[in-house]
Amino acid sequence: MNKATDPGGAGGASAGAEREARPDAPALAVVSDLFFVARIRETGRLAGVPVEFARTPEQVAASLARFPRLVLVDLTAGFDYESLFGALESGLVDSWPVPFLDLFAGSGAAGIEALSRGAPNATFVERDSKAARSIAVVLVKSSRKAF
Repeated sequence: MNKATDPGGAGGASAGAEREARPDAPALAVVSDLFFVARIRETGRLAGVPVEFARTPEQVAASLARFPRLVLVDLTAGFDYESLFGALESGLVDSWPVPFLDLFAGSGAAGIEALSRGAPNATFVERDSKAARSIAVVLVKSSRKAF
């Protein structure tokens, strides 16, 4: 089970910037494991939460324009962070910046990159307690508040 914890524990860590997200803004999430893409899709369906899936920058833009609650970027398709953030910053997506979820975060690279490029906040989900602590340390050192 993943839950928000202090920086020393496993689970989720959240960091926010000075910028506030619009209350109706969808969240943008990245995942690079096909199994979890299917699980998130099913969970959204069962919970009645609109979830859109994107594999290209154009699909991300189109999905965010429809304002679902969550846009999941499937990185299993070879989509990389640079393409994603380049498209978001280029104006292709009118609703950027939006809250960002780094699911199965590992090093937290995607979420940290999102924060550095203007995301109002990022939530990191990682089961490995050492990786979660590393993310928290990086956020604290970069003057982001982690909790």
